[in-house]
Amino acid sequence: MGKRSSHKPDPTADGRKSRSKTGNHQKRGGGNGTGNNGAQEDRRLVDRCLAGDEQAWDKLFRQQHPHLLTATRRLLGGAAHDGQLVDEIVARVWYRLVRDRWRVLDRYDPARDSRLNAYLTGIARFEIKQYMRSEEHRRIHE
Repeated sequence: MGKRSSHKPDPTADGRKSRSKTGNHQKRGGGNGTGNNGAQEDRRLVDRCLAGDEQAWDKLFRQQHPHLLTATRRLLGGAAHDGQLVDEIVARVWYRLVRDRWRVLDRYDPARDSRLNAYLTGIARFEIKQYMRSEEHRRIHE
């Protein structure tokens, strides 16, 4: 059979094989070391993804994609009946994470955002607002 297709981002899509991390996110925000262990685990997983670890990407996608779908449906409210719209917003979130050399994913800070799923929900909220604005602009100018 052919190559397995998936909707997760390609960790080498920008042409780099790996990225060296200095670990500067471990205690970001002046934390006293008593932070949420789950959030610290999320950050370690993100760091592995940033380093090009494909198994970490698989794990991140498996853990976060179902939550991201649910959160996006909830945020869209009545518009969530359009499965294509939900998929479009979720795809935009994954793309935003990896574009510009992973800038948005690298900005995840467990001290500020708590868990990674909360961070992704915030990105989904932003993408929905952007989508709604562009649709409104399109309707006005038709």
